[in-house]
Amino acid sequence: MNINPVSFKSLMVFTLNDGKPKAPVPFIMQTAFNNNSNLKEYNLTDTVSFSEDIDGTVHNAAMNFAERLDKLYKNELPKGSKKVKLTKVNFFVNPRETQERFFLTAATDEDEKKIHNILSKSDMFYSAKFRHKR
Repeated sequence: MNINPVSFKSLMVFTLNDGKPKAPVPFIMQTAFNNNSNLKEYNLTDTVSFSEDIDGTVHNAAMNFAERLDKLYKNELPKGSKKVKLTKVNFFVNPRETQERFFLTAATDEDEKKIHNILSKSDMFYSAKFRHKR
């Protein structure tokens, strides 16, 4: 039986627009990493702004961008590193309007899975993981 490994890509983190005021995502992330004992082993970097806008109107845009970030940060986040990158990027939601999106990238799929499981228990924000077969 041939089983394909599943890869977790960078996590997209966001708040829901429920009409209530919210702190900016980078602040919420920094607070989560500083105040959760299970995340203290990780070093969340300052937010990196991605230099180009992404067409978010195409199928699987967020998943494809998450995979792109994993490849981009491969050398900066070697296996065993506890550094976690937070990337801000503008996604086109229509031809004239963009919205900010934030992605967390860790050194390994296991680290991203662990972070996702911890973050998903919070009610301050949501995290989405993207999986695909390699």
